[in-house]
Order: sequence, then structure tokens, then C-alpha cells
Amino acid sequence: MVRIEGENIPLKVNWHARARRFILRLDAVSGGARLTLPTHANLDDAISFLKRHERWLVKERALLQMAQAGGNDGGTIPLRGEMHEIVALNTGQRRVWVDGDTGGEASPQLLISGPAETATSRMVRWLKAQARSDLEAAVAHHAARLDVTPVSLAVRDQRSRWGSCSSTGTLSFSWRLVMAPPPVLDYVAAHETAHLRELNHSPRFWELVETTYGDTARPRSWLRANGQGLHRYGR
Repeated sequence: MVRIEGENIPLKVNWHARARRFILRLDAVSGGARLTLPTHANLDDAISFLKRHERWLVKERALLQMAQAGGNDGGTIPLRGEMHEIVALNTGQRRVWVDGDTGGEASPQLLISGPAETATSRMVRWLKAQARSDLEAAVAHHAARLDVTPVSLAVRDQRSRWGSCSSTGTLSFSWRLVMAPPPVLDYVAAHETAHLRELNHSPRFWELVETTYGDTARPRSWLRANGQGLHRYGR
């Protein structure tokens, strides 16, 4: 048993003669951690390795619980501003997709097929891909309107800000924006794209944002009221 962020997590440690490196896995059935070590490693090495990977372990457990909740009791996750029921099928080919045909009587479903042990990582990869697609389209729209060209676009697991623009022209965004209503994602895309012209928050900058997006009051208010809540998903 190992205690991480106030929670006792089952831990199984194996020394394997053929292991050449430390391997940490999450057991999709028990929710516990499995750590495989080379025969020359000791428990102090194991503890140090776990400490360096605490954040990964906590994130994977949260996502596993989210996926399992969908299969058992209708756990939900927001996608483009609408709650979706998570359904982990634990069978079939490795796929993630949305089924919105519920007859209007239930939330649309986010279905995850394939092996249970990789369901969480597939769901996160799919959400990040959806975020990138939405953000690329939004940035392209605003870049054309403002006559600017970003050097690159990155989708990250950033928590301190929803987006950023570097002095070299790289735009970075939080993948959790795909959970917010589309106008909110569009606003953040417009905000960061405008920084390609004005790398500040001067009146001229806000004029550019309003020129390409319009009134920013509602999306900014939504982020203040609801943005922090999105961080409980995919910890």
C-alpha cells in the first residue's frame, strides 16, 4: 500500500530478471499500482521512482474511476458544453466515439471500446485530438481576420492559464477547453491569436479581440464561474 495525496493506493512490486528499467502500470481491475523493477533495484529506488510519478498515477486513477463510473452508474463528462455519459464497453476494437441518438430523453454518450486497461488513456487522447481540431479551426478563422500567422499550435495539460502566446509566435492551449461551450473555446482562441499582433493587454489588444470575436463578457464570465471545475476531469 502506498499513500498519495491522502489516499491509500494498493501497490504490488515485482522484481523481474528480464526487466531493464522501472515500469509503472495501473491495474484496471483493482485500481492499484503495479511496479516492476530490475533485480538490482531496491525498495528505496522503488519509493523514489513512485514519488517522481505521483502525478501520473493520480491522473490515471481519476480517469479510470471516471470510465468505470460510466459503465456502472452513468458517470458524466462535459464535451463542448454538454454533459455526456461515459460508457466503458471493455470489449471490441480500440475506439472512442459519441452516440448522440438517445431519443432526447438522456444525455449523449461517450463510448470507449477496447481493453479496460487502456480505456482511460484512449479517452484522454481522443479528447485532446478533439480539442486540437476545434482550436486549429478557431485559430485559423481569427488569424485570417487579423492577418496574422501563428508559428505553431500546441495543446497541453496546462493549469495556470487557458491559453498563451510566446514571443516566437507559438500558441498553446489547455485541452480542457474542449469541455467548455464552443463560444468559450472560440474566445480563448481569439484572445491568443490577437496576441500575435499585440503581446500585451493594452486597449489596442482588447480592440483586436473584439474586432475578431465580438463581446467577450459572456465567455470571460463563464470561465471565471466554471473554468476551475473542468480541472477535476483528467487529473
